[in-house]
Amino acid sequence: MDRVSKSIDENKINLPLTIIFKGFKNKTPQLPHLLDSLERKNVKTHLDLPDAIKNKVKKTYENTNISVQKYDDKNKEVTTCARWIRKNYQPGKRFGIIVPDLKNYRSIMQRELAAELCPESIYPEKK
Repeated sequence: MDRVSKSIDENKINLPLTIIFKGFKNKTPQLPHLLDSLERKNVKTHLDLPDAIKNKVKKTYENTNISVQKYDDKNKEVTTCARWIRKNYQPGKRFGIIVPDLKNYRSIMQRELAAELCPESIYPEKK
């Protein structure tokens, strides 16, 4: 997250108007710094965090809309994320997904995002 915050501060990342943070289990020291970087660039943020984290962060970011979804199953979590993106997609709209444990999520993220956003890449039409 440090590199992302630095890139935001240096105007190296094109930012959307809104970013929704979902699925964080722990509040890292970098999260407030990232949120501050986004706030300086007038990006609206929504935090979807577990209660323990939400209570700590909410004191600083009172104007956020926070709801919590908990998944005990990694596949269900990723599938729900991909379907949410598909449901909310509009031409020109951009989404960013921050995955703290990307090493363990990369393959399932690629598979589920492809299945939801580009199904022909996974399920080619039978001729």
